[in-house]
Amino acid sequence: MRQKCVFFDIDGTIYNFADGVTPSAREAIRKLRENGHLAFLCTGRSPAHIPRDVLEIGFDGVIGLGGAYIEYRGEEIVSRLIPDEEAKAIVRHFYEEMGMYPILEGPVYVYADREELKEERVLTYELYADILGDRMRPFRSEHYEAAKITICYRNRGYHPEDFACLAEKYEVHPNRYGAVEITPKNCSKAGAIETLLTYLGKTREDTYAFGDDNNDLEMLGYTRFGVAMGNANPEVRETARYHTASVTEDGVADALKNFKLI
Repeated sequence: MRQKCVFFDIDGTIYNFADGVTPSAREAIRKLRENGHLAFLCTGRSPAHIPRDVLEIGFDGVIGLGGAYIEYRGEEIVSRLIPDEEAKAIVRHFYEEMGMYPILEGPVYVYADREELKEERVLTYELYADILGDRMRPFRSEHYEAAKITICYRNRGYHPEDFACLAEKYEVHPNRYGAVEITPKNCSKAGAIETLLTYLGKTREDTYAFGDDNNDLEMLGYTRFGVAMGNANPEVRETARYHTASVTEDGVADALKNFKLI
């Protein structure tokens, strides 16, 4: 069998907030690599915010920040930062004028306020604080090195018109956690996969992807075998060509077996 490239979302795919990494997914990914295939994380998270037990599985590379960052075997391939003045303008608009809470995420640091995170309860406070440690920088910083901005819209709810002002320069992806992820224009998991495949000299025909949330839709559509988890959003389940069980029901391991990759 030719070498395949397999891309895994983290949250809701191989990891859940309650239990951490799914043991069956851990062993399946290790077996996948033992069989000569390449395994990549493909996540909206900053590389600084990937849980240790996820990294300990072992991967050939990371696509992070919704596609704004690409790393292959420890070497940075792409890092698309939001210009500092534009990041500051986004913070002013959504935080000071609209009362929403931004979290700025870059390859090395995440800019957030620990107490506000705790109060928000939109993104689990303990998750950020425990994983990031000294890689969490103050929210009100003089300079930002950010490639993605996550806007928590509090009790306001999601209204597309609130984010229309960003359409010219940014991609806007609402997620299931009460927030919107903002990345530079033409930046997506699918676009990053295409860039990485070109770098590796691979084609789409040998690609697989697993995901559960709306920011995985383009990735699942781009790869040859896009697999929706059983716990995926309805739109993801309806759109994906292939389906498997949920993150807590050995979905990743079952699918890799069915594809005869392990």
